Amino acid sequence: MKAIAIAPLLLLFTLVANAGLRDVGYKIGPQLFRDGDSIKIKEVKASSSSFEIGETVTVRGTYTLESHPDAKISIFVTQTEGDRKSEILPGQQLSIKKGNGEFELSIKIRHEGYLHVTFYPTDGGSGFGGVYFGKSKQMKEIEDWTLNWYLGEPLPEGRSDSTPVISLKLPISEA
Repeated sequence: MKAIAIAPLLLLFTLVANAGLRDVGYKIGPQLFRDGDSIKIKEVKASSSSFEIGETVTVRGTYTLESHPDAKISIFVTQTEGDRKSEILPGQQLSIKKGNGEFELSIKIRHEGYLHVTFYPTDGGSGFGGVYFGKSKQMKEIEDWTLNWYLGEPLPEGRSDSTPVISLKLPISEA
């Protein structure tokens, strides 16, 4: 019964969050997945094309999850500045089950950094597959990221899974 009552609220949030958004150009950047998993971004809408702090970004796409019985698919910004902590807002993550499906995720950019859509364990922990996206110049700057932490491989010394190898700040206005 609670799920029925919550569904209209989630629909209302999505409609309000997407008001005033428009299609924006983007480029797919580094991505890495476990065998059988994938995330395909099909559409990016935003309140402006610059992906600046304060802007809202909505991503639609499809996923295949084979490596886990369930997961959360989430949109986040890998921060290049700040405390690396951020409140997760409604619409920013979605619980999914093994198999194929569609997703729509929204984020309000609150920190400088790189946007990504990533799989996470439902009970918490590090991401286990994901894809970065953004403006062409941003993706060019991070094209050498290995993302090995998604596969459980050790990170280079001095890095955590939220510390980028290089630092490039949003906004970048050219596509």
